[in-house]
Amino acid sequence: MRGLPASRPGCWPAEFVHRMGQIPPEWSAALTEADRPVFGVAGSSAFVMLAQFVQAGGDYVAAQHEAGAVAMATGWAWSTGQTGIACVHQGPGLTNALTAIIDADRSGLPLVVIAGQASDDTHHQHVASADVITALGVQVRVPQTSDPRELTHMLVDAMSTGSTIVALPPGTPGATVTSATTQPNSRTSSTTADIAAAIAAAEHPVFIAGRGATRSGATHAVAHLADHVDAALATSAPAHGAFAGSDRCLGMIGGFGSAGTTAALQSADLVVAFGAALDSWSTAGGRILGAHTKLMFVSHDALAVANALRDATPHRVASGWVQRAVAAAREPRNFTPSAGLDPRILLAEIDRRLPAERLMSFDSGHFLAIASMTMPTLDGPHLQFGQDFQSVGLGLAHAIGAGIAQPDRVSIAVIGDGGAGMSMLELTVAVDRDLPLLVVVVNDAGYGAEIHDFVTTGLPMSIAQFPIRDWAGVAQALGARAARVTTMRDVDALDQWLQSPTGPLVLDCRVDPDVDAVSIMTVEGREEWSHPGG
Repeated sequence: MRGLPASRPGCWPAEFVHRMGQIPPEWSAALTEADRPVFGVAGSSAFVMLAQFVQAGGDYVAAQHEAGAVAMATGWAWSTGQTGIACVHQGPGLTNALTAIIDADRSGLPLVVIAGQASDDTHHQHVASADVITALGVQVRVPQTSDPRELTHMLVDAMSTGSTIVALPPGTPGATVTSATTQPNSRTSSTTADIAAAIAAAEHPVFIAGRGATRSGATHAVAHLADHVDAALATSAPAHGAFAGSDRCLGMIGGFGSAGTTAALQSADLVVAFGAALDSWSTAGGRILGAHTKLMFVSHDALAVANALRDATPHRVASGWVQRAVAAAREPRNFTPSAGLDPRILLAEIDRRLPAERLMSFDSGHFLAIASMTMPTLDGPHLQFGQDFQSVGLGLAHAIGAGIAQPDRVSIAVIGDGGAGMSMLELTVAVDRDLPLLVVVVNDAGYGAEIHDFVTTGLPMSIAQFPIRDWAGVAQALGARAARVTTMRDVDALDQWLQSPTGPLVLDCRVDPDVDAVSIMTVEGREEWSHPGG
């Protein structure tokens, strides 16, 4: 160590702290009491608080980038169901984190992001943080006092709300609002009595479980209800695999679903969505629903409502419609295999070798369609679906946060090479902690969605292409195990790692860039992919 002054424990430079808009050191006590990791990048405005947190025995996870810190906290929150905590510096620290903050808010996960704020609006790192966050529709908390007890109470209260909140220090310039709530879901929840009556009158009912149903543990109750009233089952993409063991399951709905699943939904006279918003993406712009299908929503207390519906509806003998619909939905997808390494075949093979009990995180990107179709989760709410904000580059950090929360499970991140370029340095956290993390890089030397969407226009594709990157080499340089996958035989490296999955493994999969994800989509899916919302 060179040139460092003598340490003086407990003695902080008060003038410097005040000038830099220090995050209240009192918040470290609340974080220590919460007994959970804090993910962050220790800028000067956060340094005192984080140092005290570590001195008190807190688990601080140092990310490489603020978006990575927030995304790791999001993954931790998703994996545990508890409030995740991230801490970032003022100014550029907060603005770096904005994309991940919006992503967490859109996913409906409980998260508190503690951010600094320059106390002088002439400071070169000053940002009107409260105004910016409020304008983005995310909740903001700014304490109106410097009393230590009140500061601690505010942070504890923020951690208990079950939503995404940005906490700023007291005295934030221009802060005229203490909270700004996000817009509620536009779907109106139907009453139990109305749904029971609709089920009794329906001939071909379908129950769809979404992320809300898996998070609340309602899928088993929904499946029992389907057995009771002879309904088919399906899931949204984020809940894909939740009914994998049921002979009533049609699979995943939407643009990534099968033609048989879409046909069943179009012939259904009633669809009840449990914890699923059924937005434009999940319904392929509404194309998968029949013109006369009655649509009802269970937005809250999905478990309780499913149990109540079972008591409120008469048992119905199977008519045979469900079995015929399921048989059609499970017919294999047909496509012409690629001459190169086919990502459709490759991801299905990787999925076949993985343990059923795993944590799965998909980044956003062209590969997502293929991964969604071939790599479901099989044991509950263990899929992070990277489309809440459609932001590329957060999936790896999501998987790391989830892996820290549940180190007894293998955590899998499926990312593209574009997302790898934005996030691969976060792999160092998994290396340092020996996390059992598998990173599957779908490496096609470009931003595939843009290339395949615009290739027919005659525009130059070079703006979305780049030379093949050696992500295996990068991973090895960062201390991880890695393998270059150029043939199906190379996947054997996964089997070897799974025998003792200590520390991360990166599979750098050099796939054929000419394979288009729409090649295994339905007609409705292709239309929505090409003309979203149309």
